[in-house]
Amino acid sequence: MRKPIIILLLFLAAIEFNAQNRSYKITPFKLMSYSGNINVNGQFNNTFFEDEQGFHYGYHYGVGGFLATQSYVYHPNFLTLSISGGYQPQFGEVVSSLMPDYLNNLSTAQYNILARFFQTLDYNLNAYLRHDEKRGEDRFYDRDIATNRYGLDFKYEKDYKINANFEHRTDRELDNLTDRELVTASTGFRAKVNKSFFKNDWNELFFNLQNTLSESKNLFSNSNNLMNAYLSNSLFLNRKKSIPLRSRISIQNQSGTFETKNAALTESINIPLAKNFHFGSTFAYRWGKRNEELINELRYSGGLAYSLYESFTIGVDMNYNDLDQKEDFSLTNTVLSLNVNYNKQIKPIKGKLDVRYKYAFENQLRKSQDTLSVINVFNENQLLRDGQINILNNPNVLLETVLVKDVTNTVFYQENIDYLLVERGVNVEIQRLIGGAIPNNTSVFVDYSALQLGSYEYESPGSFLDINLTFFDELIRLNYMNSFRKYTALSGNIDNLGLNEFKQYKIGLHMRYKMFGAGIFYEDIDGSVLPHKLWNYYVSATGNIGRKLNYKFTGMINDYVLYFREGDTNLLMTFSSDIMYNISRNTRLFFNLSFSSQQGDIQDYLLASGRTELKQRWKKLELSFGANYYERHVPLQDFASKYVNTYIKLQRNF
Repeated sequence: MRKPIIILLLFLAAIEFNAQNRSYKITPFKLMSYSGNINVNGQFNNTFFEDEQGFHYGYHYGVGGFLATQSYVYHPNFLTLSISGGYQPQFGEVVSSLMPDYLNNLSTAQYNILARFFQTLDYNLNAYLRHDEKRGEDRFYDRDIATNRYGLDFKYEKDYKINANFEHRTDRELDNLTDRELVTASTGFRAKVNKSFFKNDWNELFFNLQNTLSESKNLFSNSNNLMNAYLSNSLFLNRKKSIPLRSRISIQNQSGTFETKNAALTESINIPLAKNFHFGSTFAYRWGKRNEELINELRYSGGLAYSLYESFTIGVDMNYNDLDQKEDFSLTNTVLSLNVNYNKQIKPIKGKLDVRYKYAFENQLRKSQDTLSVINVFNENQLLRDGQINILNNPNVLLETVLVKDVTNTVFYQENIDYLLVERGVNVEIQRLIGGAIPNNTSVFVDYSALQLGSYEYESPGSFLDINLTFFDELIRLNYMNSFRKYTALSGNIDNLGLNEFKQYKIGLHMRYKMFGAGIFYEDIDGSVLPHKLWNYYVSATGNIGRKLNYKFTGMINDYVLYFREGDTNLLMTFSSDIMYNISRNTRLFFNLSFSSQQGDIQDYLLASGRTELKQRWKKLELSFGANYYERHVPLQDFASKYVNTYIKLQRNF
């Protein structure tokens, strides 16, 4: 018992000595600073429907505040506390023809506690607790969202570099319009250790444990236990450190709603054979198991590259992939390619010429004992972004087997509410739906089954040419792109594989001057999977006029004059503007206008919004007065409305 007490006394004495040098007072507790505000606010809103019998209006008012503090216990190097919190209760009434009259709480609440230990030592420990809650009407839908998290961060930097984190997080989301409730709870621990044992090596060990549980009432309840780890090593084989050998071993085990196991090994090396002449190679092996399905995959890639001066580079590459799904099929894919890059400064026009060319030849051989078989695809990653075409990677998809999830494999999205599936011949397109649970620009995992047509072999040549020419220090840029791909069957039937045989060209004009940019391009794809003709227009501007006015404007139009089929069109438009006008030193006017629409054969929607706010300051007193306007047409529903909101807020800072 004596030894720990002596160590603690020595530690506190060292802190006290350091404190004297830095003029910090030793004390059990010291409040260093605080800041915050209190406010009162009120608002009125009204919604106008195309249906004359529809009505929806209401008012809200509230009093709230926020407080943030900085303090320490004994000494800042021992324990520093950052504590903040805010509560904005809202009260009011909403009267609506869509639902019974009710009191709607638009309250927000939050608190954050961060405790930092041992900030000047080689190691430090941070503990945190966070709560965020938002209840009420959002911009286009009505949801209540609450997030709680707590955790520990540990960091050590001396002989080893160690970073570790433990965190528990709970998210609860309630959609008041549909009564859908989603609860997600996750607990995880991850750690990373870096260490160099010699002068020419680098090593990294990573370990991650994650448990996630998601539940949506009357829809699903899923759990996911994930363990993954890897060991990476980089070793330079010569004194000049010009020949790196990189190795990586990784394992993954997932249990719960889905059972998956994976193990992989990767080796890569880069060797300078002569001046400006390099050889690079990568070997990878993966073993996987999903339920009763076993997969062995072998990959190899190698390439030679030669550079002439700094303007011309030519390379030859080979990629080989062998996938063996036991008792189902085997797939061998070989690609040979030639790459040429050329860039040249053109002084008379203050410009630059960039040329990229690639020619590739592919051979694919599939062997299967069955003439018609079913393959199961798991966790196919699709990034869903408005205006972007997303086609599932395999043709002949059985639509009834499609399952769309979040990247934790625990949240299941609903078709025709969160996303839409559209058959495009033998292929399937996936689109997110506006107002659903999938945010724009979000990655999702897709599981499905697809029919495969037994054994076949094909060869496929293709090329890609991209030319960019700039003038006057990139004030103007001309772009031209041309590519093609063709498929020829050597055995079997490839007609129903959904192969994208196409010819494509694209030409564009782009301008950039300081903070202003604009452009136009035309793209024509004559293909078997993604045929379309597109005109794209965009403009952006950011800047200020003197000290009075600051502005930002962006706009984009995607006009598909041909969208998959002759006669089908799709027009997407997005505009947004922000303006801030300084009336005086203490008076500012803010203005925002946004517009987004899609008009086509799949989705028709319109979202428009406007916001203006006048903010006046008298010393530490702030007065804000503003108005909002929203107009929306909901996809796949015969519904349209306009929404008007006015508000006032008085805030005292301290």
